[in-house]
Amino acid sequence: MAMQLRIHVPPHPLIKHWLGVLRDANTPSAVFRSAMTEIGRWLTYEAIRNEWLATVDTTIETP
Repeated sequence: MAMQLRIHVPPHPLIKHWLGVLRDANTPSAVFRSAMTEIGRWLTYEAIRNEWLATVDTTIETP
């Protein structure tokens, strides 16, 4: 029995924008690489914001 892969794309307008850039066959390589970087940033933000990744509150001493 084959395993089914589920993909969740957060409903964030910038994620949708960058996915559109990635999917466009006319996107130049340099822009594609930038879009990949931006997608990574926004997906990380969404994962932390929605508590899909664990975070720890801590106190630090600043100079």
